[in-house]
Amino acid sequence: MTDTNQPTLNLPNAQKPWTSTEFAYLKANAGKGVQEIAEALGRTTESVKQMARRNRISLRKTGERRGLLLGQPRGMSWLDLRQQGITSERLAAIKQDALEGLIDLGDLEQQIADIGKGKQPELCPQCATRYIQRASTGLCAPCHLKILARLHQDQVDIRNAERSLWAARQENSRNRRKEPSEEV
Repeated sequence: MTDTNQPTLNLPNAQKPWTSTEFAYLKANAGKGVQEIAEALGRTTESVKQMARRNRISLRKTGERRGLLLGQPRGMSWLDLRQQGITSERLAAIKQDALEGLIDLGDLEQQIADIGKGKQPELCPQCATRYIQRASTGLCAPCHLKILARLHQDQVDIRNAERSLWAARQENSRNRRKEPSEEV
């Protein structure tokens, strides 16, 4: 016997909530492409794209090279960058820095656009491998942060030395008070 007052939930696939199993499948098979994943899960391609976008999952098929890389200006290839003096080692260093979060991708995009326009940014005088990113110090971000860390550590060392000095002074003062006074 069914209750006729109970509303039934007949949502189309695009409006059904994602299960953890479906999400795990999406993550594990992201390299297969949107169409194949949508068919396997019984969902629309828009639903799959939306879930991937929300969770920052790339749906680019394995081996596919479409799209701009790191903000590459349109109409310019990486070969043009190499002619501007950017070596493959430098590109590998940029990629590694981006993966480690050491550089801001917006700054990198601007630098690449400047190189494409013929402007050559200056290298950091500290490491000579990255471009200057902090105008206040004229250094790249990692070198800038390393120097800040060193300065802060110096402040900590100074405070610790001051504490030691005051402790020694207090100890000296206590010792002088404990000594019997000599009267002549």
